[in-house]
Amino acid sequence: MKQIQKEINESINKLKIVQLRNRGISRNSVFREKEKYGKKNMFFGGINYSWISTLIKCPKIVNSESYQKKVISRCRVFTDMDKEFGKWNWILMQDGAPAHTSRSTKEYLSKKCSVLENWPPNSPDLNPIENLWGIMEKRISLEAPKTEKKLEATVRRVWKNIEWGVIENLVSSMEKRLRLVVEHNGESINGHF
Repeated sequence: MKQIQKEINESINKLKIVQLRNRGISRNSVFREKEKYGKKNMFFGGINYSWISTLIKCPKIVNSESYQKKVISRCRVFTDMDKEFGKWNWILMQDGAPAHTSRSTKEYLSKKCSVLENWPPNSPDLNPIENLWGIMEKRISLEAPKTEKKLEATVRRVWKNIEWGVIENLVSSMEKRLRLVVEHNGESINGHF
C-alpha cells in the first residue's frame, strides 16, 4: 500500500489528473412514485481543476465496447486534456467498474493516455467526483422532475451550472485526501474530510 501511495503522490506532483466516473442516478431518489425496482439513468462525466467534460448519458447496458464507443470517446477527454496539458502529460483516473478495467478498455486507453492503475476498490472517499455527484443529486431532488425526459434535462442543466469554485475545491482536495488515507493506514477517511 505504501508503494502504491508513493507512486500516486509522485504522479500527482508531476502530472495533471482527470477523474472520470459513471454515476447512476436512481429514479426512486428523485421521483415521488415508488416502483419495486427503480429505473436508473446513468451519466458519465469528468472533472479536472480547469475542465468539466461533456455529460454523456450512458446506454442502458455499459460493457467494455459501449463504454469505449458510446461513452468515453464522446466526452472529449482526450482532445481537451491533450490540448490543455500536452499529449501524455496527464493521467486518467477511473473507478474499478468492469467496463473500465477490462483488457479491451485497457488496450483502447493505452493508445490514448496514461491511466492511473491499482486504484483502491470501493473508495468513494478518494474520488472527488463522488462528492460532485452528491451535490448534483441534492439539487436534482429539490426539483423532483416527474418524467424521465425532465429528469435528463434537469441533470444536464445542473451539470452545466456547477460552479467552478465547487469543482476547484473538490479537485484541489485530492492531495489532502491521499495524505489522510496514509495517516489512517489505508482505512476510509469518511468523517475526516
